[in-house]
Amino acid sequence: MKRTFSVFILSLVLFACGSDQSKQLESELLPGPSLPTLTETFTGILPCNDCPGIRTSLTLFPDSLAYRLTEDFSVSGEQDSTMPRSGIYQIEYGLGEDTLAVVIRLDPASNQPAFFLLLGDSALEMLDAARSPQANPIAYRLRKNR
Repeated sequence: MKRTFSVFILSLVLFACGSDQSKQLESELLPGPSLPTLTETFTGILPCNDCPGIRTSLTLFPDSLAYRLTEDFSVSGEQDSTMPRSGIYQIEYGLGEDTLAVVIRLDPASNQPAFFLLLGDSALEMLDAARSPQANPIAYRLRKNR
């Protein structure tokens, strides 16, 4: 009886360890971009209707899901009009038919959140207010600082 019970307990332990390993292996084999694990800063110049461009810097702090966004409208060098803001962000999955797409939503509780699509591990693409790609998506890319 003791031997049967010991075999049962041992098989439960082995099964539990095996399921953890299979989950880890599954997560390693899943395609798609990997989420930033360290503080990352993405920069670029985004289009602007009233100015030559908006120098943009977005820093993500994954340990606290916080962000810092700085938008500088003085790309032409005329006047200093920098708008910093910070808050929290949320990770969402799926964009259209791409169920593996990773979307970063700034200020999820806001009426006007901003959306960024994670492109591999080197760039973000700003999405429109409806969470769709822009007409010229390359113009809305922020590159990761190296």
